[in-house]
Amino acid sequence: MIPDAFAGLRDRATSVFAASLARLAIHRVLDLGSAPASFGVALREKGFDGVLFSAVTLSDEAEARARLSGNLGGPSGRERPWLHDPRWVVLRRGKPSNPPNAAPSSDGAFDSALATELGGARVKLTSMTSGVLEPLLRDHPGLAVLQLELEDDPTGSARLDPWALDAWLVRKLGFERAHVELSSAAAEPKTLRFAAVYHRDAPTLARPPFASESAAPSPRGAANPEITQVDVFTSLGGPIVRMTRDGIDLGARWQHLCLTSFLQTGARVISVSEVAPPLAEIAWHQTPAKPKLVEVLAAIESTTTGHAILVNGDISLTPALKAQLPRLDPAVFYYGNRTEVEADASDPPQFLPTSPYEYGFDYFFMPPNFIRAVNRLGEFPDSFRVGEPWWDYVLPLLALSLGYPTKRLGADPPLALHCSHKARYSATNWIEHGVRFVEFLNAVEATSPTRLGSLLREIAARFNETMTPVDRINAVARAVVTFLP
Repeated sequence: MIPDAFAGLRDRATSVFAASLARLAIHRVLDLGSAPASFGVALREKGFDGVLFSAVTLSDEAEARARLSGNLGGPSGRERPWLHDPRWVVLRRGKPSNPPNAAPSSDGAFDSALATELGGARVKLTSMTSGVLEPLLRDHPGLAVLQLELEDDPTGSARLDPWALDAWLVRKLGFERAHVELSSAAAEPKTLRFAAVYHRDAPTLARPPFASESAAPSPRGAANPEITQVDVFTSLGGPIVRMTRDGIDLGARWQHLCLTSFLQTGARVISVSEVAPPLAEIAWHQTPAKPKLVEVLAAIESTTTGHAILVNGDISLTPALKAQLPRLDPAVFYYGNRTEVEADASDPPQFLPTSPYEYGFDYFFMPPNFIRAVNRLGEFPDSFRVGEPWWDYVLPLLALSLGYPTKRLGADPPLALHCSHKARYSATNWIEHGVRFVEFLNAVEATSPTRLGSLLREIAARFNETMTPVDRINAVARAVVTFLP
């Protein structure tokens, strides 16, 4: 392994950076530097408990697949510690495409704009990325603490002058120096390494000008932003059947567990459905037939002004999910996989977890302004209904394309349980809806080709000319679950 020449300088600067964040009560930080895992761990160890947005490249399919099963980084997960930290959100880097209003990264652009306020940032500058700082400060005027790393290679075609950068920050933008350190390695005496921390009394942490009307930015001195309560939305289409291998129907028992979990998790529970819910405590938003997802989203907007959990009706939400609420950032779109359970053969009324289901998503934490934006833009395909495949892929992709930081919550411990059963849709239905999903992706790319950036390129890279149409649809599904953050 090549030693990180910045390690010592970075650690000392990070200590000052963390202290400045604490002093100014800053809760959201963007990391555009190298070694994001070690930096984030160090920042946590130095007391930062806010939301960290890290630019991380996750382009290798094997790594991404391992991430789904929780094995990425080995048993300890040290190499990718963000997997089980709900306040550590990965922003996937793409190839340089300069999408409008996108937060810049050190090797290209993010898949979407970072539509949330920032109070601090770490940036590593090279001759290739020296232009990222100015738009970052322009788009996030409340950014008050900067940790900068710069390496000036005398053999490079474009030299970086740390003193010119220092003068620009201090004299023009009103920053003050909190820490400045220069060094050169014995093996490379002409290469200058520069690590510094700057702070300023920036305006109240306002939304960047391109952000949608999310909740008001957190003022300095307030606690970490968190989700205090949610309303649970589902669609209950009547009794369910769950047969054991011995022919015992545990459907009623399982549905009772699901409904009880909804009532224990949400301030309110609302069923958007064609039939009335079985419990009086659950409100009913009636639809003429099995609802389309666009009807469900419209019902959510008309019913609540706060955060909503959209969850399939046969999912049991665990106490661990409710315990996560204070750790979730209101600006982030969260979603996750379910964990399958089966009846305990020795005690059939009880259920035992088996394994996470990797190829579908069953619960979604949706910020209220995301719901409004989706309904206003009308980009959700009109053909998808509750209980049918592929619509669960659309929601996180829309979140990414609209600029919402998006994070898949882990399944250890399980947050959502599902009693296994055979698929309710046919292979033909799977293919038809897969075709509609591809049409949705094509429409997004045609109207704004940079909105999903590298994700669409990675999906396209899974194809080859010898594939049958069915194989192509299946490849799309594999690529989506692999590369979604």
